[in-house]
Amino acid sequence: APALRETLIERLALSPLPLLLLINLARQCRFEGLPLIEEAAARRDLNEGGAPARAVSCGALPDMEEAFSLLFRKLGEVREGQLEMARVVRRAFEEGRTALVEAGTGTGKSLGYLVPCVFHSMKTGGRIMISTHTRNLQDQLLSGELNNISAIPGIDVGVERLLGRENYICSRKAVSNVTRLSEEDPAGALSLALAVSLASGGLAGAISAHPGHPARRSLGAPPRCRMGACDMAQLCPLMNARKRARAAGIVFVNHALILTDYMQGNSILGPYQCVVFDEAHHLEDCVVENLSVSVSSGDVERLFEQAAPVSLSDDR
Repeated sequence: APALRETLIERLALSPLPLLLLINLARQCRFEGLPLIEEAAARRDLNEGGAPARAVSCGALPDMEEAFSLLFRKLGEVREGQLEMARVVRRAFEEGRTALVEAGTGTGKSLGYLVPCVFHSMKTGGRIMISTHTRNLQDQLLSGELNNISAIPGIDVGVERLLGRENYICSRKAVSNVTRLSEEDPAGALSLALAVSLASGGLAGAISAHPGHPARRSLGAPPRCRMGACDMAQLCPLMNARKRARAAGIVFVNHALILTDYMQGNSILGPYQCVVFDEAHHLEDCVVENLSVSVSSGDVERLFEQAAPVSLSDDR
């Protein structure tokens, strides 16, 4: 089907691997999908730096009150509490204040903050972080609530999700594994290379399960990643995800990542205007876990072991 073919080419064009490596393996194995890889390679130069941030929709933008009227008609239910919450969030954004919102079950709090986030980002051009505790909630917001917002004409804002570095495939590790395997099993190497290349978002967890493939976590970015200094940085899913996030108006992150970014002076997420903490009842524990410094007796002993002994004698 044309749609499937286009999806495969787009995924391959964003592969964490050099496509010449895939082409050589495909030729060696007489792989029937070689033309798709070659077309993806031709397209890669036009797609340098990864795919652009995803836009929600496009058209003539109404005001926020009209937007909720459209949503209520689409969803078949008027939620006054949801609209009141959206007004509170919008006012906090516009006045640069902090708002603490506790919404009961059935309020529809996700749209209650997502709609003003989208409108404020479009109005000001500022970036807004939406921080959650779980990835499941992000999945729900990205696949469900944002699709509802697409019913509002005029929405045109880039949306991205950024995860911790350990979630992304390391191009260096992937190339090393594929190259090593190709010496003994070219077909297995091609299978691994395709699984890595077609993994959604360059995520290690999205690599298809296969008995001959290395463990997914063994292909994840290392804790001491060289980042931009790495010779594979241009293909790196983590680096490209961060580039897309820098260009997006709405960025979904988790509490741990936004706190790590805070500790590192916004070097991960870059400057942003506002932040919304969903699942905020977990925030206190995340702050303690990510911003605390712990010292054990063993740490103190190791410090003293490095100290040179000093004589207390009065002799000089």
